[in-house]
Amino acid sequence: MNVNTEIEDFEGRPTPGPRSAEDGAGVVALKPDLTPRQLEILLLIARGRSNKEIAALLGISQRTVKFHVASLLKKLCAFSRTEALVVALRLRLIELDSAS
Repeated sequence: MNVNTEIEDFEGRPTPGPRSAEDGAGVVALKPDLTPRQLEILLLIARGRSNKEIAALLGISQRTVKFHVASLLKKLCAFSRTEALVVALRLRLIELDSAS
């Protein structure tokens, strides 16, 4: 399945659209644009870290971590941290390594 991710601007020039990825079932999904901090937090969640641990490791407040996690859930259309990880793995936003 091929999806055109470009649109034309007012002068007819193509402008880049959202990135996309194809999962194993041939379904094309848009990749959300996560910030570097959100990716960092997602990786720490994947390693089983709590909000409190993430806050301590990154030198930020737990409230800030909660804000980032809420943004991640929204961008990944997930209802839980676990579902967010599954979505991120399917979209190849993160990879789990054996040395975690």
